[in-house]
Amino acid sequence: MLAALERAADGELAAVFVAGESGVGKTRLLNELARAAEGRAATVIAGDCVRYSEDKLPHAPVRSVLRAAGA
Repeated sequence: MLAALERAADGELAAVFVAGESGVGKTRLLNELARAAEGRAATVIAGDCVRYSEDKLPHAPVRSVLRAAGA
């Protein structure tokens, strides 16, 4: 993840996808990454993926990020 932050700071596009079971620290990890980005020229936009029952919402994280970015 820090490599993605470095690329973003250098002006390259970078994306990080995080997945894992509930309670393993995904939110904290991403909050720490966002804090590390504060002092750099990086924009952090987060998206969410919610599972309803056994159905998955296709592209939900990407759609969430695009909405957050105002695209």
